[in-house]
Amino acid sequence: HLVFSATEEVACSLQRIENCLQDVLCAIKTLTKYLQRINYIDYFHTFYELILKASESLTEEPVLIRLRKSPRRYIDTIRAPTVYQSPYDMYQEQYFYVINSILNALDLCFRQSVFPLLCKVEEFVIVAANGT
Repeated sequence: HLVFSATEEVACSLQRIENCLQDVLCAIKTLTKYLQRINYIDYFHTFYELILKASESLTEEPVLIRLRKSPRRYIDTIRAPTVYQSPYDMYQEQYFYVINSILNALDLCFRQSVFPLLCKVEEFVIVAANGT
């Protein structure tokens, strides 16, 4: 919920026709700051506790999945599964993996050296079109 609502809002705003490059970069910067703000252990702990409290009447407490032994023919090719001490640790790793993956993808797409040049070109075209 934390990640999907924020990214969906930015994705919808990026699809508007009247967007300019500055609007896009501003939306991405806002999303990046939000994700960096929730990318802390204290925030995860609060989030996890709220989810547990909200789900008390809906489902059972979280449990670790049962580890299964890999078939012998795959032992050399498959890495050993991560063994978690508690469901909290497992969900904590998933939480940070998702946030860090999104941050890395945003950096890869929108932190390229060509964007400042594109902003200048866009500004020039707008000024030329307005005749000022």
